[in-house]
Amino acid sequence: MLHIRDLVVNYGPVEVLHGISLSVETGEIVSVLGPNGAGKSTLLRTIVGLLRPQRGEITYQSTRIEGRSPEDNLAAGIALVPEGRRIFSRLTVLENLRAGAYLKRNKREVEENLAFVFEQFPILFERHAQLGGTLSGGQQQMLAIARALMSQPQLMLLDEPSLGLAPLLVHDILELIQHLRDNGLTIVLVEQNAHQALEISDRAYVLASGKVQAEGDALEFQQGGLDLEQAYLGDA
Repeated sequence: MLHIRDLVVNYGPVEVLHGISLSVETGEIVSVLGPNGAGKSTLLRTIVGLLRPQRGEITYQSTRIEGRSPEDNLAAGIALVPEGRRIFSRLTVLENLRAGAYLKRNKREVEENLAFVFEQFPILFERHAQLGGTLSGGQQQMLAIARALMSQPQLMLLDEPSLGLAPLLVHDILELIQHLRDNGLTIVLVEQNAHQALEISDRAYVLASGKVQAEGDALEFQQGGLDLEQAYLGDA
C-alpha cells in the first residue's frame, strides 16, 4: 500500500531524514520506533504532505504522492492522528467529529460515518454534547482517532497515541488500534512504548539519527532476534 524509497527531508538547512526507505502492506500494523529526535514525526508529516521532501519517493497505492497537498492525501484515504491529539477543545465532541468529515459532501454518507464511529466509541456518543477540552486524556485520544475515521481512511498514521496516558489507558488505546486493523484499516504506528507497540504490530522499523537502524518482524524484536536497544543507539 505504502512504499517509501530514499526519502530525504530537511527542516530549514538541517537534514532530518537521511534516505529513509520502508514499506507498509495492506492490512498491516507497522510500528516506527526510536528515541526522541529520531525523525519519526517528520516521517509521518512528510507522508501526509505537511512537509515536502528534498529527495526520494513516496508511493501510495501505486501513485507517487511526495509533495502532494494534505487535502489531496486525505481525500485519497490517508489520515494522520497527530501527536498531542490536537482536538478542538472549544468545540463539542460532535462538532470535532464533523470537522473530520469536512471533505465529504454527501450528507447521508457523513451521517453513516458518524453512526459507525459512535458504534466503535460508545463513550463519545454519551459525551457528544460535551466540549472536547473537558474530556479525559484517554477520551481525547479516542476522539482524535474517531475524528480521523470520519474521513473513511484506508491508511491511518498514528503519532504517539499513548503519550501522557496512564498504563491502563495505554493498553486500551493499543487494543483499540488492533481492533481497527482487524476491521480492515492499515496502520503506521509511531510509539514510545516500544515493547507494547510490538505486541500488536506485524513489522517494525527503528529510526535513530534520521536513518533506519533496524527492521523486521515484530516477533523477531520481541524474541531478541533483533536487538532493539542497540538499534536505538543508532550511529552512536
